[in-house]
Amino acid sequence: MAEPIKGPGILYVKAAINPSPSNPLTEAQYMHWYDDDHIAEIVSTSGMPNAFRYFHVDKTPDHGKPTPECPRPYLAFYPMPDLAFTQGQEFKGIGVKSALLPGTGICYDMADTDVGYYALIGQRGNSKKGRSGEQKPGRIMHGLRWCRFRKIPRDI
Repeated sequence: MAEPIKGPGILYVKAAINPSPSNPLTEAQYMHWYDDDHIAEIVSTSGMPNAFRYFHVDKTPDHGKPTPECPRPYLAFYPMPDLAFTQGQEFKGIGVKSALLPGTGICYDMADTDVGYYALIGQRGNSKKGRSGEQKPGRIMHGLRWCRFRKIPRDI
């Protein structure tokens, strides 16, 4: 039996705009939806207070579609105090359909995504003190210098 998902960790999403000619989604629409609608909803939940978004340095300009060098050019990750949040109703209620998206409005119809979880298994360094020695608020990954994660299979 697999271990339950729990404890501090990261949820990640790698994505590419579906290159199908019938897909009406543009990169500008995808960015607008992700940044102004989707991430805003995610960070308003009780279990995912922060979000980080990146694009691959080899991403093709202005369309975000996959290439052999860069199959999923977008990366979002969400440090989480407790991965068990992903098993609850609040997480499951995060919207995947939006009026900001064309066509069906369902993000999975227009983007190829890979979602996964990494559980924190170790950390080194003092995340409570800044360079000047003053106390800093403790939060997951704050001041992180070294950490180890293990990937949790999606079918758990």
